[in-house]
Amino acid sequence: MEEPKRHPAGQASNFSECCSVCWLGSARYPKPLSETQARKWALLSELKHRQYVIGFSQQGRPQQFQQHAQFMLLPQSRYSLLRHLTLFVLGSLTLIWVCFRYRCRILIAQSPYEGVICVFAALLGKIFFRRRTIIIIESHNDFKETLFLQRKVFAAKLYRKLMQSAVRFSLKRADLFRPVSSSTAAQLRQFAPKTTQVRFIAWTDAAAFATREARTFPAPTLVYAGALIPRKGVHHLLRAFAACHETHPQAQLKIIGAPTNAHYAESLRSLANELGIADRVAFLGELSQVELGAQFKQARCSVLPSLSEALGRVLVESQLAGTPVIATDVGGMPDVVRDGDTGFLIPAGNAPALKRAIEDFFAMDAETWRDMSENARRFAQETFSAEAYLAGYRQLLAIAHDRLKQDGS
Repeated sequence: MEEPKRHPAGQASNFSECCSVCWLGSARYPKPLSETQARKWALLSELKHRQYVIGFSQQGRPQQFQQHAQFMLLPQSRYSLLRHLTLFVLGSLTLIWVCFRYRCRILIAQSPYEGVICVFAALLGKIFFRRRTIIIIESHNDFKETLFLQRKVFAAKLYRKLMQSAVRFSLKRADLFRPVSSSTAAQLRQFAPKTTQVRFIAWTDAAAFATREARTFPAPTLVYAGALIPRKGVHHLLRAFAACHETHPQAQLKIIGAPTNAHYAESLRSLANELGIADRVAFLGELSQVELGAQFKQARCSVLPSLSEALGRVLVESQLAGTPVIATDVGGMPDVVRDGDTGFLIPAGNAPALKRAIEDFFAMDAETWRDMSENARRFAQETFSAEAYLAGYRQLLAIAHDRLKQDGS
């Protein structure tokens, strides 16, 4: 990992005045921003660069507003193909306009696919204005397989080849990478082993989850939080929970998350009925960060039984609330769970192993649970702080600054 050079305060300030940063991604933003998003962008405003954000409007129509950064939001379709087309057509035009109108010299793509658009804009700047642009590509998930584990894809072989070509095109031309976990870092190295990486976790709103007080020993309640898609392995969780019925008939399971895959979400309800546990499983839908934090603080543990996961940020949120976790040993989840200390790691797709981990929590005495709860809370607060998040971006932008100076830009 390349270490950035230190800059005098005045020099950094001059750079921020002449150099803007534009973030491009498929994230949705409301107007005004939610409390969690407002805290994130307020924190990033401390970077002292003019910041522009291109994403999707949560209201579904184009919007532009200023709130810690300048947001330029695209209309969002309910159909994924139209969303992709909107991002690649309108997103490209918007990014090109921002680059030339506001002299954006640093582009941050929030996945390798958005990176294609950033590379295109940078090439135009180089051809027509002889202007050097730094491209930073972030990786928040397994960009090779995640989509195919979420839903059925029409013409999957062709789609996979097109995606791999796009990934290869953008990653080979990026200046810097920002992976969120060891697994995403390794995947990026497969495509561009010499490109500098700065690894740090995705934004976690500690204010919505953190607790400073020792937790009281909760009832045997489990919480799953995440999208309802096959990749998350919730069907394995239902089967494991049902297998605990005889020994823990009073236990409850709360499933929190948007039914992103409607067919899969309905199949989970049907499975709960078939297993005879529908009266002990509550489907709560999508909750706000504050509401989710409250659910964590009432649970014995949270469970993320994913088949593939780049990091599992929800595990950090749970631990901030003092709630230990059960997670599968895939992707970057070992980065955020200390097996036997802040929770348990189990093999993916293994319902019997998941059942044993759940029963361990249900059988745990209050003192042992409180020790694990405190370990989880302390680990999350020390490792995944807002300060560490901001420091990661400071390092990225410092390296970008050095690259521009070296090129005489």
